Amino acid sequence: MSIAEGFFLTLVLAAPVAVLLATGRACVCGFRAHRAGQGRYILLSVFSIVLLLALLAGVAVLWFIYAVSHGSKDSLSDQLILFGTLLLVYLASAFLCWQCSFFENRMRQARTGLPQKDSQQEST
Repeated sequence: MSIAEGFFLTLVLAAPVAVLLATGRACVCGFRAHRAGQGRYILLSVFSIVLLLALLAGVAVLWFIYAVSHGSKDSLSDQLILFGTLLLVYLASAFLCWQCSFFENRMRQARTGLPQKDSQQEST
């Protein structure tokens, strides 16, 4: 196995791990939102979990279809499929973790009594 193949294998195996970690974080965020009575964040957590799992399933189906297709496969097309699909998975996972940390920061500010920054006040 060459270094490039090892790198590609690492990227492929890390994508489901990133999705599972982000999904677990969304579950924790949804549970904390439920305890705090924040319905908007509960819906955001459920939607994020469904979206991430659907994205992971879609990527797996796309990889399977590409693997069994009878078209010409070269290293460039392999890299385009890999990076095109993995970029979506990693960006969605990072965005979900960012949203969950935003919620947890708001809840921490509410518990400690610190003033919350309002987006309208910052823009003026």
